[in-house]
Order: sequence, then structure tokens, then C-alpha cells
Amino acid sequence: MVIYRVLEKLHIIHLFGNGLLAYIFTAVAVICGSVVFSVCAKWFLNKIETILKNNK
Repeated sequence: MVIYRVLEKLHIIHLFGNGLLAYIFTAVAVICGSVVFSVCAKWFLNKIETILKNNK
């Protein structure tokens, strides 16, 4: 839902109007955005974990 809201704030949701093409584009964009967010979050959390382990 967060990714959808980001796309909505960037006015990308209605880039192709309100039809089927817009729906498909939005669904694909949300899935891709979720994957990118997940990869970035995993990288960031691994960095924090490494820093915390090294400080002990």
C-alpha cells in the first residue's frame, strides 16, 4: 500500500487514463516497487546488523 501511495503522490497512477491499461500498469509498478523496496530494506538491515555485531 505504501508503494501505491507513493505512485499516487507522483501522479503516475492515472498516467494511462482510467482503463485496463492503467490498472495493469499500476499493478506491475506496485509489484516492481515492492521488490525494489524489499531489496533495499534487506540491504539496509544487513548493514545495521553488521554494525551492531562489530560494536560488541
